[in-house]
Amino acid sequence: MRDDAAASADKQTGPASETVAASNGAAQVSRRPWLTPGVGGIGTASFFADVGHEVPTALLPSFVTTTLENALLRALKDRSTLEQSKALLAIAGRTARLGGWLADLRQGQIICSDEVCELHQVAPGHVATVHEALNFYTPDCRYQIGHAFERCAREGLPYDLEASIQTAQGQTLWVRVIGNAVRDSNGAIYQLHGSVQDITPEKMAEQKHAHLEEQFRQAQKMETIGNLAGGIAHDFNNLISVILGFANLAKEDLPASDARFADLSEVEKAAQRASELTRQLLAFSRKQMLSPRVLDLNPVLSSLERMLARLLGEDVHLSFLPGDELDRVHADPGQLEQVIVNLAVNARDAMPRGGNLTIETSNVELDDDYAWNHPEVTAGCYVLLAVRDSGEGMDRATQARIFEPFFTTKEQGKGTGLGLATVYGIVRQSGGHIEVQSEPGQGTTFKIYLPRTDRAPQTAVAHTRRAQDLRGTETVLLVEDEDQVRALVRSVLHKNGYNVLEAQNGGEAFLLCEKYQEKIELLLTDLVMPRMNGRELADRLAPLRPHMKVLYMSGYNEEEMPDTDSAFLSKPLSPDSLLSKVRHTLAS
Repeated sequence: MRDDAAASADKQTGPASETVAASNGAAQVSRRPWLTPGVGGIGTASFFADVGHEVPTALLPSFVTTTLENALLRALKDRSTLEQSKALLAIAGRTARLGGWLADLRQGQIICSDEVCELHQVAPGHVATVHEALNFYTPDCRYQIGHAFERCAREGLPYDLEASIQTAQGQTLWVRVIGNAVRDSNGAIYQLHGSVQDITPEKMAEQKHAHLEEQFRQAQKMETIGNLAGGIAHDFNNLISVILGFANLAKEDLPASDARFADLSEVEKAAQRASELTRQLLAFSRKQMLSPRVLDLNPVLSSLERMLARLLGEDVHLSFLPGDELDRVHADPGQLEQVIVNLAVNARDAMPRGGNLTIETSNVELDDDYAWNHPEVTAGCYVLLAVRDSGEGMDRATQARIFEPFFTTKEQGKGTGLGLATVYGIVRQSGGHIEVQSEPGQGTTFKIYLPRTDRAPQTAVAHTRRAQDLRGTETVLLVEDEDQVRALVRSVLHKNGYNVLEAQNGGEAFLLCEKYQEKIELLLTDLVMPRMNGRELADRLAPLRPHMKVLYMSGYNEEEMPDTDSAFLSKPLSPDSLLSKVRHTLAS
């Protein structure tokens, strides 16, 4: 049943209805309110028919209502799908840290999406001028972005750039910026639009990877230089042994008043200075002899304070800040003293007008992040020795080379370039890590990390050297591939009563040992030889000569020693050190 208003509406016509009917050659049949269940009135429906045709108006409202309801349901479904797509797009934008922007060139304004506003740490809906938007970029990127924006606005050239921005809160981020031109129907550019994506995590990972690659290349370079330096030092040690040894032998046949005695003494002094250089090269290459023991760094440093004060002079103020309850380390105290002295001298030279030098110790823990950034470091507990000066500082290029042997920034004749190289080698050979922090004009800090040890402290045993006769009558099998060194050792041993059998290599020594029927008390062999090294030779001779003692000699360290109980003689050797070690080994 229809109410009076609906009945009245059947007879009403309106201007809009009449216009539609006239333009389509139709007659308006009925016009009535459109009511839907649960919603109520949603509009007015007009019904038309071709002119001259009779239409059953009673059925029209129901038919049209059903049709329009279906259309409405489809529209609502489409709207829901659209909203869902927008929500997914927003999720994608947040996940990818990506947003959009639109620049109205006529208004001179830039509108950004909520994601871009959040990235810049400004309120949603923030509208900025082009100049204000460019000011978000850091100064070193501002010109590049501004130039790209201008060319895009003028010529339509798109751009895709990476740049750094500074947010409204002062945070620095890396972004990828894309821009494209929009033209009107006449081809004129009136808008630019594009996207901004936060790529800070990717850039940080990229920089971290580049840093690790650089560290790896630096480690490889230092290893290569170290091997070269070690090889040179080994060869020079053989030469120095010959010079020192024969000079010493020659002096024994001369009275001290002879002018030649003084000349030979000068030869010895020069050889000893050369020996010191090779010792530093071996320290850098981590192939020098060490005598490590468990120790506390604080007493080591305390014992050096007075000497360092004299070394630094009155213009440099020395401060020592010992850490409380300092953990122990396993290192050679003499070599650690060398490290501290070398760093102090380096600091003094960096402060020609005086300054402050601070030496500090503390317990630290290097975590996995630190170890990740320093591939040669294992995470764990360390003892830190920091040496900080207020000197001239260094740029990055200098820092990259300071540990290389013979590299120096000092004037010619003022330094050998081996001081810091020696420090590097001693620290690395001690299982530690060293890093430098410096800026030009801001001073320099060297940080040395030595692994903490849980070993019990060792008590130094005082050895009283008693006078003893270094001569002997035993038979010694001498194996040395360097002819001059072999000649020196043979001469020294012969002169002091020993019977010497000599061989140039392991093969010769093995054959000689098989043929010789008498007792051989001592095998004196170079440790590093071609084809068969000293250790392999000793192992092969052991079944033939089970009671024969073994004494190794080398210009390297004890890394290749077969066991810690083996006797070892370090090159360059002197007649006294040779005879003393031979006698000690035979008597052991």
